[in-house]
Amino acid sequence: MCLKCHGTGRAQCMWCNGRGRRMQMELCQHCYGNGTERKNNVFEFITDQNSEFSSDLFRNVKGEKLVMDEQSKVSGITDFPDPTIIEVSQNALEQHWTRFSSCRVLRQRQSVERLPLTRVQYCWKEKQLSYFVYGTESKVFVQNYPKKCCCVVM
Repeated sequence: MCLKCHGTGRAQCMWCNGRGRRMQMELCQHCYGNGTERKNNVFEFITDQNSEFSSDLFRNVKGEKLVMDEQSKVSGITDFPDPTIIEVSQNALEQHWTRFSSCRVLRQRQSVERLPLTRVQYCWKEKQLSYFVYGTESKVFVQNYPKKCCCVVM
């Protein structure tokens, strides 16, 4: 059981100490006057996975939003070029409704993002190597960089 919320899924807001208001009058912008923090339940799916690239790295970059829907209850995606996305959307919402049917769901958000990932292969000292450029910020990930000093990948 979670020690912070004792299994309720809510914890006292640390910004207003559970009062819902700051400085007696101003509505707390962190908990929206509720006095408690709520947990967001997240489902993520990545269609193309590369065993050499950790999908966790995508959490720190931005992509291009292709679909964004946020309301009290979202519907599954029905019109998308990739049928895998349609299927995953339907399954994720079904799992969410089943898992949280006894909970109070305030809002749901569903989005599809295109996160660029490019694998660059090169040869160094007669050895075939590669690195990845990912996200719209063009961050670089090298799994086994051959030399540990004096060189920067730009």
